[in-house]
Amino acid sequence: MLALFSREALRLVEKLKTTEAIDQRREVAHAIVGSARNVGAFPMADLAAQIEQSHAPVAGRLKALEQSVARTRDFISQYLGEG
Repeated sequence: MLALFSREALRLVEKLKTTEAIDQRREVAHAIVGSARNVGAFPMADLAAQIEQSHAPVAGRLKALEQSVARTRDFISQYLGEG
């Protein structure tokens, strides 16, 4: 489950980076919120929730989310003995 989450989180963040429509951005961010909360990645979920709720540009928050995803993926990799 953690390996699947790790791959999916990366895929969703990449999709979020290319999404221009606010409705689509919210939908993708919402998916990140749910999956991150399900595995206990609460800092990542909080950042994605901020993006989901924002009406303004989110470049800074998106960068922070990318960094959070990278840290979470590193943790999962080490936890699973892959790194």
